[in-house]
Amino acid sequence: MRQFIYLLTALYFALPLHARPNSGFYTNPEVDELRVELDDLKHALKTTQVELNLLDERLKKQDNALTSVKGQTQGREASSLSLLSAQVSALEKKVSGLEKTLDKASNDLRTLSASVSQSLTKIQNLELDLSSHDKRLEEVSKLKGTLTSISKAISQRPSVDAPSSGSTKAYRVKAGDSLEKIARINRVSVDSIRKINNLSTDKIVVGQELRLPDDAS
Repeated sequence: MRQFIYLLTALYFALPLHARPNSGFYTNPEVDELRVELDDLKHALKTTQVELNLLDERLKKQDNALTSVKGQTQGREASSLSLLSAQVSALEKKVSGLEKTLDKASNDLRTLSASVSQSLTKIQNLELDLSSHDKRLEEVSKLKGTLTSISKAISQRPSVDAPSSGSTKAYRVKAGDSLEKIARINRVSVDSIRKINNLSTDKIVVGQELRLPDDAS
């Protein structure tokens, strides 16, 4: 902008030299015209200078406004940084508390895991004991069944003092035998077999020894 002022000033002093006529003398109309042009230039220079001054004032105001805005921005930034720093500090405290809680939970979990492991070992031992007891009960049940069969066989054997009519012969019951079948094969009656052996029913068991009448033909 100042270069423009210098340019106008140079034109102001240069115009009289370029406006001089070829004869070397100014005429009155020419002088008047030059004066009018000089006055216009002076007015233009003053106007331009006033505008420049106004522009400088505006620039100064803008500089001041920018400086104020920068100061406010810096203050806000400082306040924001302080707030962020406080928030970060609070978060760090929370994280530290959470880490302690996690450590405690981890220790509790280890203790609980050890307790569960011990409980599982005890349960496995109990299961082994129960399995052993089940096997023993099964053996006892089998033995009881065997004793029941023997007891039935003994109860169905003929009494030593039982009366007998004539001579008898021994017969051992085989698989698939029945009183009717035995009586038919030996040509005796079922009632005679019942009577000799003191049987109240027709039930017999394999291996049971029966007495049969020996008068079969």
